[in-house]
Amino acid sequence: MNNASKYVIITDKINKRALFLRDLIREGGDGCEMFGRERLFEKNVPLPFENEEVNVVSGPRTDERTAAAIVGRYPRIKKLYCGGVTPECEELLRASGAVHKDIYSGDGFAKKNAVPTAEGTLAEAIRATDFCLNERNVLILGWGRVAKEVYRVFTGIGAFVTAALRDREKAARIVSAGGSAIILENGAIPESADLSAFSVVINTIPYPGVLDEKTLGRMKNAVYIELARSDAPEKAAKSGIRCISAAGLPSVYAPRDAARYIYEALTEER
Repeated sequence: MNNASKYVIITDKINKRALFLRDLIREGGDGCEMFGRERLFEKNVPLPFENEEVNVVSGPRTDERTAAAIVGRYPRIKKLYCGGVTPECEELLRASGAVHKDIYSGDGFAKKNAVPTAEGTLAEAIRATDFCLNERNVLILGWGRVAKEVYRVFTGIGAFVTAALRDREKAARIVSAGGSAIILENGAIPESADLSAFSVVINTIPYPGVLDEKTLGRMKNAVYIELARSDAPEKAAKSGIRCISAAGLPSVYAPRDAARYIYEALTEER
């Protein structure tokens, strides 16, 4: 234990994934404590390992305010493990002597994490519907790691899945393999696409514009599951569409494996 490192996990809320991650770090021989993010901003409340050399594990989205609070409360921070940060955050960390490690964007983590995300998406779809998804039409927007895994999971239960993507060659390969595809025009679903045929619509594309108000109005009969954008529920509500904001599905449906994926990314980055 003389060479043991100390870790602090900072999370929006204490959940099973965070608890499993803490246990994995401890089982690996290092010290680890955890607390909710808002405690960072309570100046009179002491924090674990506050005046010691420490590594901090934060979430995929760590804003400048949070980064500044971490650096301020942990003057001897060695590494901040989190997702991508703004250039301002990078400069702040560099000035403090801390090293930023993005553990959420690597190919290994992203590929692993796509599996519980896809399974969780199916669970959300089942909970939100009053019919079988077998032989139902499902639309997936995007063709990245998560979208491909969602496609695999939903086709596995017999749903008729269509992928909407920009790349014509990839769309052609989907069709040649027996699937269906829609080509996005200027990043949006073409008006010629009949969205009323879909029982479930799942978005994995983070950029704005793919589902504008007009497009949302064409899918009033669908269950809309949003995996990429936090502003989607408000936009959908204006169009009279119920949107299921389903970020963080691995923490909900597979917290033990989700914690293991983060721990493996941590150990790879040491």
